[in-house]
Parts: sequence; C-alpha cells; structure tokens
Amino acid sequence: MSKGKMKTACLITGSVLLAAALIIPGYAKIELETCVGAWLLDEGSGEVARDYSGNGNDGKLVNGPKWVKGKFGWALSFDGVDDYVILPPITSTNWEGLTLVAWVWLEQLPKELPSSWDEILGSNQDLYDMYLDRRWNELRVKVTTTLGAQRPGIPAAMLRKHQWIHVAGIYDGQAVKIYMNGKLVDTHNLQGVINGVQYSSIGAQGGPNGPFTDFHKGLIDEVALFKTALSEDDLQVIMNEGLGVALGITPVSPLGKLASTWAALKKR
Repeated sequence: MSKGKMKTACLITGSVLLAAALIIPGYAKIELETCVGAWLLDEGSGEVARDYSGNGNDGKLVNGPKWVKGKFGWALSFDGVDDYVILPPITSTNWEGLTLVAWVWLEQLPKELPSSWDEILGSNQDLYDMYLDRRWNELRVKVTTTLGAQRPGIPAAMLRKHQWIHVAGIYDGQAVKIYMNGKLVDTHNLQGVINGVQYSSIGAQGGPNGPFTDFHKGLIDEVALFKTALSEDDLQVIMNEGLGVALGITPVSPLGKLASTWAALKKR
C-alpha cells in the first residue's frame, strides 16, 4: 500500500471510530416514560413474556406458543388454533395519542382466514387493536376514542407471507395512520381522547376471562404500546435497530454500529 493510500485509510478508520464513539452512548431516541408496554419476546423459554417498559405488564403464555428465532433475538410462533399471550389490564386516561408496533410473520393472508379475524394484538374492549380482516381483505389497526373509531388498513396486495413485516398504528389526536415497513399506507381522520381499561392479548382476541377467539397463525416479535404518537423517525429507529435499542433498554453493539458507519463511509 502506498503512503498516500495508507494515510487515507488511517483517516477513514479514525473517522469511523470517532463517529462510533459519538453515536453509541446516546443512541436511545424514544422516551421510555411514553411506553406503556414493551414485549420484546426475547425470553426464549418459559411461560412469561416480560414487559421491558418497567410498568410490570408481563404477559402469560397460554396453550404453548413456541419460542423461535425472531426478527431481533427470539419471537413467538402461534399455531392459529388456541395459543396466545394474555396481558394484564391497562388503563388509559385521556390519552391524546397512541402508537402500536409489532413485527409480524404471516402464514395466511386475509382472504385465507378460517374466521373473520386474525388478531395480532386483540381485545374485547377494542380501544386499540391490530389484526387481519377477512371481509375487508386488509391488515388493520383500530383505535377507539371518545368521539368514535377508525380502522385504517394495509391492502392484502401489499402483504407477503413467510417474511417479516413491520406494522405500526399511530393516533395523533387528528387521525389514525397505519405504516408498513416504516412507510405510511393509510390514514383515517379521528379526534377525541382514549379512555378505559383494556384487557389485551397477543395472538388472540378475548379477556379477561375469555372466551378467546380469532387466533393468530404465524410469528410475532417486538410488540409495544405507547401513550403518544411516535414520529416517523422513531419508527425507523425501532424498525432498524430494534425496540430495545430505541428505548435505551438494550445496549447498542459497538461492532454493529461500527460496521454500519464504516459501510456508510465507504459509499462516499
């Protein structure tokens, strides 16, 4: 290597190290206090889906959903027959915004469902849901406020089986929006605040005492509920770096961040 090339390589390497040093310590982008529940589903074994938000909303696995490799770490595989994760009751008091996020691996498209719905995050109270809808042939998010309800959706033509897709539903006090892989797909106008107690479940609809129905068939990873409307930049961080990193509860890998920074610099 010539002296000139060596000097350039040293300068680039130094820049990469400096960039990594600056980026890594303060990488968390989202305020943890806005998170009501964060189920990373990274336990890998056992019958508890821990809530990493610090609010104690741990879920209980029912009828044996399987731990499998996920989008980030572990995930849960649901058989579409009778398994789900039941969550504790969550109270919403005058929430002016809301965000739901999840990674989903579909085994069936809406028109292939054996029943009307396939619940990703379901509830009998219907304050907020994420589900497949056979009649409307969409993956939908529903939000109910004091002034009504809206259900924006992702058309089945955009969905794919047997691959991970990131779904987010956001309510900002003016509209409910649904995103797929970080891109806005549909918007429905809605106002009002969110009030009530919701018994939710991952992978089914029901609660607190059942009956449980509309079981999900496929994989689910990194589910979270926020009592605020996250930004599109927030969604990008969650999607690209993982929910744990976005909330500052999982450390950023210096090697991973260094590799990303190096790749970006090499393109220049």
